[in-house]
Amino acid sequence: MQEEYQHYLIQQVTHFIDDRTFLRYSTRPDGIDHSILTDSYSKGVRTVELGIQDFNEQVLAASERGYTRQEAIDACLLVKESGMKLSVQLMPGLPGYSKETLTQTIADTLTVRPEFIRIYPTIVIQGTPLERMYRSDQYQPLSLDDAIQDAALMAETFEKGGITVIKIGLTGIDDSHVVAGPFHQAFGELVRAELYMKRIIQTYEPGKVLEISKKDVSLLLGNKKEYLTRMKKIIKQNNLMVIISDILEKGEFRYVSDTNCELW
Repeated sequence: MQEEYQHYLIQQVTHFIDDRTFLRYSTRPDGIDHSILTDSYSKGVRTVELGIQDFNEQVLAASERGYTRQEAIDACLLVKESGMKLSVQLMPGLPGYSKETLTQTIADTLTVRPEFIRIYPTIVIQGTPLERMYRSDQYQPLSLDDAIQDAALMAETFEKGGITVIKIGLTGIDDSHVVAGPFHQAFGELVRAELYMKRIIQTYEPGKVLEISKKDVSLLLGNKKEYLTRMKKIIKQNNLMVIISDILEKGEFRYVSDTNCELW
């Protein structure tokens, strides 16, 4: 984006800014420098979001992103040094992607420590170079299950590292434009359900009643009860004793001895 146009856009919202309101913009890692960040800060910008997509050199080259791993890291650090908050977009499943490249991307993300993360699994959109690669068998997208597993690992690791995951999955896309890939309108919900299920399994107490928040019922019963079915199979229970709580917050659960429960 040309600097003049950036100034024009900022000027259109300047009169809305007060002591409690700040601006955020998204750009490529090679779209900023010290001068741009200094100027942005003076105009009320307090968060810069970088579309890194992946930190692995092989993935960046295969995806023709136009910058290197080190340039991506340097851009992140430059935002941090400017006094603004850093947000990063990551896109698992790009050309060249593997479990090994995912591990490196997670490690590099934890190193630069953004305040916020968005995770968008790669999907093939009609009319893009990626579609041409897909049609010519040069690219194979992730399956929906693999994308959920990888996004869940990323979200869990980042949140444990103190990084806020503010978005998982693309929404608002016309299904007719999607050629291939792990597209699901409720992708973020599926990832949260995966993480929720794993937490329950890891702490399961046989013979106790599982009390969950009413806000989380859809996580276990949604998607045709897939996660509830998988969970019961793993913990080897045909029926799960459950209480739905009006008190527990979203994401909270506990085990109690109350026998006044539902059988799922």
